[in-house]
Amino acid sequence: MKKVFFFIAALSMGIVASAQFTIGLTGGFSFPGMKIEKNGEDNTSHNDMQSSYNAMLKFGYVLNERMSAGIGLGYQSSKSSSLECNIQMPDYTKHPGETVSQYFENSKSSAFLITPYFRFNLASYGALNLFVEAQVPVSIGTTSMEEEFKDSKNSKLDEVVPFVKTSTMGLGVQVVPGLNYEITDHITVDVYMNFVGLGFNMYTTKTSEIDGKTVKDADATKNTYTMFGFNNFDDYSKKGEWNLGTAFAVALNVTF
Repeated sequence: MKKVFFFIAALSMGIVASAQFTIGLTGGFSFPGMKIEKNGEDNTSHNDMQSSYNAMLKFGYVLNERMSAGIGLGYQSSKSSSLECNIQMPDYTKHPGETVSQYFENSKSSAFLITPYFRFNLASYGALNLFVEAQVPVSIGTTSMEEEFKDSKNSKLDEVVPFVKTSTMGLGVQVVPGLNYEITDHITVDVYMNFVGLGFNMYTTKTSEIDGKTVKDADATKNTYTMFGFNNFDDYSKKGEWNLGTAFAVALNVTF
């Protein structure tokens, strides 16, 4: 038993002694664009916009030429907005019945991330490496939705009405391919191809505010969402509630 213990200890020390420490900064963004439609007689237009970004500081060990592991600490944010024109203000506003030139439905999400990861290099072509990275992201954040009324001729009608605010927790397991380019022996650049990422993600949401008022825990609405498949960490954003993924992410790494 002692021999086994000393063997494992010696093996572990050998791996740590040969490992290289790395620090990396990862960032990603997504701007899907805009859609515009017009509805004949009333000339009402709809304008949907969405954007997101994320940033993560990664700490890891390069165990050998093919394997590395570590943990990332990050932050992500997303915004979406839909516009309608020439809308009558509803009864719960300060000026019910008045017509405003613009009406927005806005959604904002933000979260902090802790992501352990393990990377395996599949192939090398000179300074270029193809890798896959397994990630276990854990996220804690909030999502808020509001209605915004604006009038180009009468600013007195401008009003923002809070709709709902939810707290969000997420847990996932995903595998993402990428490319690594060695600029020097100590500096490398990664490009993550998130759009072909495969994984499983689960999110739990709980209502914390409705119409600007705090909701008691016993009265809060709770929902759980699960997804599995390619690029599934971006599917939730398509429901207008959350955005965890971006199409690409770029990282700059320094090895010591």
